[in-house]
Amino acid sequence: MAPIVESKGDSRRRNALSCAECRRLKLKCDRVFPCQSCRKRGCSAICPDGMLTTGKLGGRFILANTEELHEKISELQGRITELEDALTVSHAAHSSHPHPLLRPDLLALKTPLGAELVGRGGSTQSPKQGQSPEPQEEVIESFGTLTIGEGGVSTFYGSTVGSEFLFEVRIAGLL
Repeated sequence: MAPIVESKGDSRRRNALSCAECRRLKLKCDRVFPCQSCRKRGCSAICPDGMLTTGKLGGRFILANTEELHEKISELQGRITELEDALTVSHAAHSSHPHPLLRPDLLALKTPLGAELVGRGGSTQSPKQGQSPEPQEEVIESFGTLTIGEGGVSTFYGSTVGSEFLFEVRIAGLL
């Protein structure tokens, strides 16, 4: 009777020795998590099981799970607010002038992205009390049509007059 030979077709699932990101990029992994390669690349938070995915720009990488990034942003925004408040109090004790890092344009950087876009988008926001209309509106109101008739008589028709009206006025002999 012939001996039974086991085939090597029975494959066992082997545990991965390197982290997922090192496998994806074919880098040498030192298998101490987070590995040295991931620490160098700034993605130690996803080592050993996470992977970066390419973004729309091709060369940039984004985390597949952005919840951690949003939490980190919120945490950093809170920290910035605390530091600005502390700087305000500390600087007020030494000077009556506001600190240069607390200028309104720099403080506006903290506004949420949605609020910033609404402010730029020309929504229903009206000018604040005491403020004049935007310079752009003043410039638009100054456009118009000025005609110079016989004898040097000038007539300003404003911004709403059309060229057809001027043509009809000229035909009628009023210009």
